[in-house]
Amino acid sequence: SAPELAVTSCKRPQQQQQQQQQQQQQQQQQEQQRQQEQKEAKLQQQQQQQQQLQQQQQPYPQLQQKPYQQPQQNPKNPS
Repeated sequence: SAPELAVTSCKRPQQQQQQQQQQQQQQQQQEQQRQQEQKEAKLQQQQQQQQQLQQQQQPYPQLQQKPYQQPQQNPKNPS
């Protein structure tokens, strides 16, 4: 269906940006982890994963609202 296509196309660019930001954060945090004990590093990794999940989940409701409204407002779009 057209609305779903609009949602996925809107999601991808923002997800890529988030992933790049997360990778940069990971690299910085990993360097810090090497200086600390392994136990502390494991705890930080768990926190990292939780933060990533939250960041990825947040944009979904915001993105879904916009594209679903667009097809209704713009019936001229063939897709």
